[in-house]
Amino acid sequence: MAAKNHPGPKKGTRPDTTGVAGAICEIENLPLAFGVRARVSPYDALLRTLVETTEKAVAENRPRPGLRFDNPRCRPSLMVRARKLNLCISFAEHEGKLYVRFDGRTEEEVRQSRKQALLKLLSIHGPMTHVKCATKLRDDGDNAIDGSLANALLLQMVREGSLVQQDNGYFAVNPKHRAKAA
Repeated sequence: MAAKNHPGPKKGTRPDTTGVAGAICEIENLPLAFGVRARVSPYDALLRTLVETTEKAVAENRPRPGLRFDNPRCRPSLMVRARKLNLCISFAEHEGKLYVRFDGRTEEEVRQSRKQALLKLLSIHGPMTHVKCATKLRDDGDNAIDGSLANALLLQMVREGSLVQQDNGYFAVNPKHRAKAA
């Protein structure tokens, strides 16, 4: 057994159990987010500004702007924050400075295109398991999909009503959905 690093309270001392004074107040007009303990990064605001200015520049046919950082060691933090914000960004280094470009959003387009691909696959080939669907999509060029991701997307589509899950674990196009699409 390891020895304790912290000796604990001295003998004969009493812990402070009085607490902190509190009062009733109005909270209606305060910018509070209850139940949310998201970490705030200094890069979040910069990335959001980059997205806004890039979208404006693209809409006005101007060159796309980028972010410049004097020290490239912020790259891992930027990658993490961009992933949390569902952004796709690219990096470049020049003369010891890090440049960041906004390339688009990640989750929305990819998820919708995968759902469309799964729906097309099942309507052409008939009922399939999630593993067969993932294998077929990988064969068609989607290297990032695996069985668990395919299963999650298929179950989402079952909840949406476009697919049905059969008792044997196979997924098929919902006949009601097929009639609407036709």
